[in-house]
Amino acid sequence: MNRPILFALVIGSLVAGLTFDMEMMSRGFMVFLLIPGVIASMGISNNVHAFPLWIAAVFNFFFYFLLNWCLIWLASKIFKRKT
Repeated sequence: MNRPILFALVIGSLVAGLTFDMEMMSRGFMVFLLIPGVIASMGISNNVHAFPLWIAAVFNFFFYFLLNWCLIWLASKIFKRKT
């Protein structure tokens, strides 16, 4: 397995794990990272007050996996061009 995919898997898994621990976190930067999954979970469940955390965790995993994978791929292309 190549490094960009491995790094993206680690970051995605970390954020998905943090999503399940969201009830214990009251505020801070970590909660800010979980907003994409929370909004998706609210939209899928059609309930703003009681949304399932597992949907938020799955969405956060895929969102941050793709985001990090694309950023690492782009950074590798830029650094290859410079050298």
